[in-house]
Amino acid sequence: MSSSQDVRASGALLTSTARITVNLGFKPAHVEAVNSANVTQIWWNAGMPDDSMIRASGAANPTYLTSSGIKLVDDGTNIGFSIGPDTQFTGVAGNQVFWTAIRGNDPK
Repeated sequence: MSSSQDVRASGALLTSTARITVNLGFKPAHVEAVNSANVTQIWWNAGMPDDSMIRASGAANPTYLTSSGIKLVDDGTNIGFSIGPDTQFTGVAGNQVFWTAIRGNDPK
């Protein structure tokens, strides 16, 4: 059995009122991101449905969202993921988001 290493990518983006696409060149098995302006974090992994995510903000308990979340993208131009327009995560347009994506051994 051969072994493979995880492929990681990270970066920063600015929030928008629309879905934001991140082109990685691979489909991730895990995505984490944090909005530095409103200190909100999101997580998604390949066991979760597309467009879902876990969101944690402030002292509130984390919330499982089934829409406006993270979707895998493979549209012929971009291969990666997109973050939906969840207003609690994105805040106002122009907030800075730091993200990390991991390909893993068995991505979708």
